[in-house]
Amino acid sequence: MHSLQNRKTKDRERFKPIGYGYIRNENGVDKAFVEAGSYQLEVGSEMVACEVHLKPLWDPEMKRIKC
Repeated sequence: MHSLQNRKTKDRERFKPIGYGYIRNENGVDKAFVEAGSYQLEVGSEMVACEVHLKPLWDPEMKRIKC
């Protein structure tokens, strides 16, 4: 049982939960507009602060895997 709990703890340290949302503006959205804002996502009826990532959260060229 302890090894399973240790694994779950290690996984929480390595991985972060992600969520997706949309940023809308009738005048358009560019990088400056996105970076100027602060954002929240609704998770189970609760608003949670979030960070915006402008680059993919995955490694499409597998650079980290091959290093």
